[in-house]
Amino acid sequence: MGDNTQAAHPVSILCENPPFSKEEGPAYVSDAFSGKGNARQGNSSPDTSICSSDHVYFAVHSQKLAFASTNQFAGNITANSAYTPDRPLKLTLGEPSDVLNVVLHVAYGLPCHSYKPTLACLGAALQALHKYGMTPLGRYTSRGDPLYTAILLQAPNYPFETYALAAAYNLEELAVAASADTLHLKVHNMPSELADSMGARYLQRLYGLHETRAEKMKEIFFVHPEPHQEKSYCSNAQQENTRLDFRLECTRLFWVASTLSRIDIETSLRPLAVSTTCPDCKELLNKEIEKVLTGFAQLRRTI
Repeated sequence: MGDNTQAAHPVSILCENPPFSKEEGPAYVSDAFSGKGNARQGNSSPDTSICSSDHVYFAVHSQKLAFASTNQFAGNITANSAYTPDRPLKLTLGEPSDVLNVVLHVAYGLPCHSYKPTLACLGAALQALHKYGMTPLGRYTSRGDPLYTAILLQAPNYPFETYALAAAYNLEELAVAASADTLHLKVHNMPSELADSMGARYLQRLYGLHETRAEKMKEIFFVHPEPHQEKSYCSNAQQENTRLDFRLECTRLFWVASTLSRIDIETSLRPLAVSTTCPDCKELLNKEIEKVLTGFAQLRRTI
């Protein structure tokens, strides 16, 4: 899912003769699932050892995995088997340690974002969750869930990629939240492989969000302040210059509107009202500014 080069926190530590290791001497074990009485795993001792494809060991509970899975963890856990800490189930799985770290944190309902998993890792974890029967994925990606948080943290840096990942797995809440981070981008600049991966429905909804906002932006920023009756202190020509300056600034804001905040708009427009010496023009401009700010605040921000 795109170029994702952020550094991940190591998920393993080197241990001397760790429990459940198939190797003699030092071996790498999970930082979170080491089998050393980690309170995050509960009070009971782990009865299952998982070795990742890069030879990192995870000490976990078979019942925890069985409870989370609808297919006995891809057929690796036999129902009603009496695994014990002294006679553990030993599994070697095909996923690397960073991916299994996410999967197992999800199984235990624990947050994993402190390990800074990359978006590619999180995408692989979603695939592994599906493989190991931890479905539907929506069970783990509702607002506030640890996996939801970990994925959404990627959206500011990888907005299209995060949205596409959520869309590919039909993770509605996550896709809705991630779509807000795409607003400063142009959908037509999105790589075609991302567009293909999210599917027609989510792509259409994203286009719809951006197109609707663009039309509303025109209504908000292409404004024409009303003139007031000519006064001795403010001629029609003076009014026209004031209104022209306001329209030009609004037009400028329209072309950069996708990157704007309310403060940006107010900082740009309010000085125009402050600088005019005509009280009538000042009142009219301030009313127009409030209309612009209100319209901007009411813009839809998600699909």
